[in-house]
Amino acid sequence: MFRKNMKSIEFSEHFIKMKTQILYPAELEDASKGDVSLTLSRALNILASFDSENPEKGISELSRELWMSKTSVQRIVNTLEKHKFLDHNPITRKYRVGVQAYRVGSRYPNGKHLKEVALPLMQELVQRTGLTCYLSELQDDHMLILSSFESIGRIRYSIPIGEKLPLHCTATGKAALSIQSIGSLTAWLSKLTLEAKTPFTKTKQDDLKKQLLDVQKRGYSINWEENTVGVASVAACIPGGPNKEEVQVISLGFATSQVPQSDIESLGELVKKSAHLIGQTYWGVTPLNGQPTPLDE
Repeated sequence: MFRKNMKSIEFSEHFIKMKTQILYPAELEDASKGDVSLTLSRALNILASFDSENPEKGISELSRELWMSKTSVQRIVNTLEKHKFLDHNPITRKYRVGVQAYRVGSRYPNGKHLKEVALPLMQELVQRTGLTCYLSELQDDHMLILSSFESIGRIRYSIPIGEKLPLHCTATGKAALSIQSIGSLTAWLSKLTLEAKTPFTKTKQDDLKKQLLDVQKRGYSINWEENTVGVASVAACIPGGPNKEEVQVISLGFATSQVPQSDIESLGELVKKSAHLIGQTYWGVTPLNGQPTPLDE
């Protein structure tokens, strides 16, 4: 009798141990494959579950769909969000594909990288204006120059690729800041040092905020000798990106002697149209005014 009870206890303990280790069919299937990373396999399944019909999903939804425990889903989702493969929507409290997933996907041979899409329009801007065009991106507390197309005129203003530019006194930086939410903008400004680069730099938050409001209304930003004396620029954000914290910007940079201030508005409108055309081609955003936006208009 004692032996029989012991066997019963051992069987129960073994059953409980198995049950606590493996709860869901998807996890059981992955665990049976000794040469497969269980965690990585689950993470890829989570990413692959998002599509155009279901762009956002919550933890419970992912758990039901993938037959995984909520605890496992939450842990993996937290890691994917940390590395920006997933993005959390604070309004819906659901998750969506993040900017890093878009970047990896854009490297697929049948797809085009943003720089490839932007280059022809950058080249056309240079040909039409005689000024150097830049593609930059918001990263941490600066703008990073990703690509450029230089003018062929006698006077050239050139910034090396990989150069980091301040946010508060450049056209690219102000364009990126102008599309941030009030909360995000407050956070940005709290960690920025509004250093006076020239006598024309805005070093007070209120003055900078007024500039950003103007940028929002116009759709493009202006820098006239705020970062470097004798140098100016205009810039516009490329719309449609999945993350406003890593927005891309198109800009024209030039010496102030090349362009009279009276021509800034027309240059700004041209840059804005170019930026929107890139967003229309790459991200599929709606054309300006709901109509195609050829650069000739």
